[in-house]
Amino acid sequence: MYYLGPRSLRNLATCHKDLQVIAAETIKLIDFAVTDGQRGREQQEAAVRNGTSKLHFPDSLHNHAPSRAMDCAPWPIDYNNKGRFADLGHIMMKVADDLYAQGVITHKLRWGHDWDMDGVEGEKGETDMPHFELMIPKKGESDA
Repeated sequence: MYYLGPRSLRNLATCHKDLQVIAAETIKLIDFAVTDGQRGREQQEAAVRNGTSKLHFPDSLHNHAPSRAMDCAPWPIDYNNKGRFADLGHIMMKVADDLYAQGVITHKLRWGHDWDMDGVEGEKGETDMPHFELMIPKKGESDA
């Protein structure tokens, strides 16, 4: 049986409850780590400098409290093994879709390897395989 370690649990605790539920269900099926949840200004600007984010503080969904985004990696972590990231992404998206359909969570999930959610991964240069974010409408937008 897989479980989230202490660092993953600390990162996940900074995230929206829907992300917490998704992670708790996904870990039952595949081993992974939550490598990032909420980021403050320093963390976000460091992510921009090292190339893991294009958005400056406070424009990332990681900058909300609670975080509306989490980064996850299959365990053990090997950032060069894209196949394992794809497996994690597919499983997590399926779990999230099922939880949303059952009414357990209130927001759909988007994966950074399929930003436009058309089912065609990476066709528009979508390469943020560790990134998962909630689709929370902005003020004035519909949740439909």
